[in-house]
Amino acid sequence: MERALNKILRIIFDMSHGIIDDDMAGFFRGYLFALNENKEITVGERLMLISFFDRLVANKKFIAE
Repeated sequence: MERALNKILRIIFDMSHGIIDDDMAGFFRGYLFALNENKEITVGERLMLISFFDRLVANKKFIAE
């Protein structure tokens, strides 16, 4: 789980610095789904992380406006 969270942290860090754009949401969701399928994270953890990501992007757009 720690390895999975570190990878997710790197993805979000890159997105927050403009290295990866918001279109990476599909990649992020796919990555979480793969981690879930490989039993590295649970369904609940996957849903929680997707929800966190969605709120992060929504807040980023709100602040930008």
